[in-house]
Amino acid sequence: MFIHLTISASTNTLFSLWNYNPDNSDSHGDFWNGENFSWFSRQHLTSPPSSLKQNDASLDDGARLLSAVVRPYAAKVAGIPLAFTYEMNTSSFFFAYSNPSNKLGKPKVNDPPLVHPPILACETEIFIPVRLSSGRNLKIVFGAKGYEWRHDEERQTLFVVHQNMAPGAVHEINVWFDPPPEPRFPVDASILQDFAKLWTSLAVLLVAVIFYSFRA
Repeated sequence: MFIHLTISASTNTLFSLWNYNPDNSDSHGDFWNGENFSWFSRQHLTSPPSSLKQNDASLDDGARLLSAVVRPYAAKVAGIPLAFTYEMNTSSFFFAYSNPSNKLGKPKVNDPPLVHPPILACETEIFIPVRLSSGRNLKIVFGAKGYEWRHDEERQTLFVVHQNMAPGAVHEINVWFDPPPEPRFPVDASILQDFAKLWTSLAVLLVAVIFYSFRA
């Protein structure tokens, strides 16, 4: 069994957990501790893949949780990664990276040292799953001018070339799809909706206390 665990201090992603257990079943989950996190199950496997091309949908046969597991990521970065956030409900993401400089500082997740041997390349490669891009237009907004990009759907890769080679320069990339995918789960609009049942219970309790006080 393969276990993947990610814990992040980011306000966008707090926790993710999945594993590989081919014996997973809909009735018994992963057969351990009542958990059901496996991204693959033989029970859902219908036939061998029709092709070994990386963009062939038949390679996903038997897979589960694909809307959560299959997501974009920066595969090759012509700089130092600074931030990556992904919203599963809209399949939109933000990626930022920096040119090296002589900045040392104290190591932090959101503010890493930028000291690095010279990076001569200026092309960054971002994996864009065909599962997300097929039938949709890729929309990209950069944080500044001076970028060229090309999307190769067959290779599931977004190629981005930056022109600003100044030490410490930060490159920001916002990507989304048009039309957006169907939402995977409802998102409450406010804290009032998030805790609607709690607020209702407290309101009922408060009314009861006030009513009892007047009766007494």
